[in-house]
Amino acid sequence: MAAFSSSTALPILVLLLQLILLAQAHSSNRTTNVTFVLFFGDSIMDTGNNNGLLTVVKSNFHPYGQDFAGHQATGRFSNGKIATDLIASKLGVKERVPPYLGSKLGAKDLLTGVSFASAGTGYDPITAIDEAVIPMQRQLEMFKEYKENLKSMVGEERARNTTSKILYIVCAGSNDVVTYFLNPLRRLGYDIPGYAEFLKQTASSFVQDLVNLGAKLVGVLGAPPMGCLPMQRTLGGGASRDCAADLNKLAQAYNSKLSGELQSLTSKNPGTKLVYIDIYSPLLDLIQNPQKYGKPRKEKNIENKI
Repeated sequence: MAAFSSSTALPILVLLLQLILLAQAHSSNRTTNVTFVLFFGDSIMDTGNNNGLLTVVKSNFHPYGQDFAGHQATGRFSNGKIATDLIASKLGVKERVPPYLGSKLGAKDLLTGVSFASAGTGYDPITAIDEAVIPMQRQLEMFKEYKENLKSMVGEERARNTTSKILYIVCAGSNDVVTYFLNPLRRLGYDIPGYAEFLKQTASSFVQDLVNLGAKLVGVLGAPPMGCLPMQRTLGGGASRDCAADLNKLAQAYNSKLSGELQSLTSKNPGTKLVYIDIYSPLLDLIQNPQKYGKPRKEKNIENKI
């Protein structure tokens, strides 16, 4: 596992804490604990599904993976583990989550979880950077295939009984926020509040589809402060390279709507727990108040490199 500084680890720790509390709250009312974790979404959760696809959105080359096991790039958009692996590890499920595609999945993999996520995708059908990227609806179809494979391996009754043990994590929306400002068709069709509503509805439909397929415990991440990405600060942050306000405004509007929608969906689907996970606030606080999270690590022998 890559070494994280205190500052870079904070958003992941916040996410892990929320998910652990979610899992504990779920298991306290039932006789079972979470033993499966399934992931859907974009590059934040993609552990290598894009590797075998005819897409430019890949990370199966150096320097990706330089701190991963074997120092090999796996398709994770990181130097080491990603949130997918950290979540599964912290919950005691497994240390590394395999991608659904391009993997020789055995019984242990199917009985503990996989990732269906695809870098470059989003809830909006036009967000995918190219046709090879796996859209969210296709990820649902892959999940159906997964369920059939599980049923064939362990039998219908056991497959049905284990459904309640699965924690579903959905992380998408980041690419949609950026696409809105890049695609003139979307800006002509929607203002910022209107597009936030559109995203909320598409995210809601995806979560409801998961529930219809048996999901009981779902954590859904909101969008991060996309306007604070280095590229967006350069393009839209002015001479001082501030965070691009419009992108953050859209992310905030979407997050607010998504949070309320998940509460509504929970009430409409008795027996489910659908939780909004805020990643926007801790990331923005880290960016705006870095001094709260310790000093940055100094490069070794930096005196000799000046």
